[in-house]
Amino acid sequence: ITMALFTITLSACSKVTPEQALNKVAEASKNIKNTEFSAIVSTESTSGDKTRKIEAKITGAVINEPLAIHANTEIKSTRTTSLDMYIKDNVIYVKNGDSSAWLKSSDPKLLSQFEKYKQITSSDKVMDFYKKLGKDFKITEENGNYVLTYSGNGDQFKDLMNSLIESSGGQLNAKAFNDIEFKNVNIKLVVSKDFN
Repeated sequence: ITMALFTITLSACSKVTPEQALNKVAEASKNIKNTEFSAIVSTESTSGDKTRKIEAKITGAVINEPLAIHANTEIKSTRTTSLDMYIKDNVIYVKNGDSSAWLKSSDPKLLSQFEKYKQITSSDKVMDFYKKLGKDFKITEENGNYVLTYSGNGDQFKDLMNSLIESSGGQLNAKAFNDIEFKNVNIKLVVSKDFN
C-alpha cells in the first residue's frame, strides 16, 4: 500500500472524477517546492516452501531547492529495524535504530545518488502511470479530502518499474524485477481540497 498526501485545489461544487483529481495532482506536482510523504510497502516473497513477509513504513519531508530531506524508516520482518536520516547543506546524517550516535557523511558520490533518486521519484512516469489507471481508481471523501484508491494485479505495476528503471540512468538495476511477480498492488492517494 502506498500513500501520499498532496495539497491542491479541486472544485467542491461538482462531482470530481478520479481522472480529474489525478490530472490536478499531476499538474500541481510539477510546481511542488516541498512535500511531506508517508508510504507503507508490504511485500511477501516465496522461495520454495518458505514465505517471507516484510513491511516497511517510511515517513518524512523533502525540500527540493536546496535539497533537504528528513526520512524515518521502520522495517518489520523477522525483527524490527529503524533508520532516521537527514540531508541538509550537502551533509547526510544517519542514526540506526535505538543508537544515540549519528553518523555524518559529506561524500559527494553519496549525495549525487540522492539527487538521482530524487529525479526518479519526481519523474512524470509515476503520475503518467496513475493517470493511465485513472478509470480504475475509486474516489471517496474522508475528512474533507478526496481519497483515491486502486487495487489490481501487478502486471501494470511491473511496467511502471521497468519505465522507472529506464529513466534512472543506471541507478536502478534493470534485472532487479525480472524474477518478481507483482500479484496485487494497492495504491492510496489522499488529496486535500480547498473550499475557497
